Amino acid sequence: MDEENTEAVELYHPPFVVRALDWIEGISSEQLIAAAQIKDQNKSGFIPPAALVRIIRRFRTDGKLELSDRLVAILITNAYDYVRRVSAGFEVGDREDVIQETMQTFLTELAENDGIDWWEVTFHRELRRRASDAYARLIGRH
Repeated sequence: MDEENTEAVELYHPPFVVRALDWIEGISSEQLIAAAQIKDQNKSGFIPPAALVRIIRRFRTDGKLELSDRLVAILITNAYDYVRRVSAGFEVGDREDVIQETMQTFLTELAENDGIDWWEVTFHRELRRRASDAYARLIGRH
């Protein structure tokens, strides 16, 4: 592949993230925390994880660290539960290694980037991809 002809993919927030960002403008911090805890995506007020990543990053850069930290705790719990479900078919020892590596990668990338990235566009696909990568590295070590 010729690197000179390779163009970077320009990422943008999908409509569901934009809608969530617009919606949170009119609610209080406590209402936002309550909405972030909704796990059923069909329930009113549900905030998709991709939008939650953008909200967390926005609050972090705006200096609303306490609110950002509260939302991070919710997002981490949801991500952990998701990765645990995705890796349910692995053996117990392998599963724990995959979960730990996937969560470490996620937390590092969440903390290091303030721009739009795949976590803000396709959150669950990224978690699955990171878990798959972690599993491949684990198998490669054996």
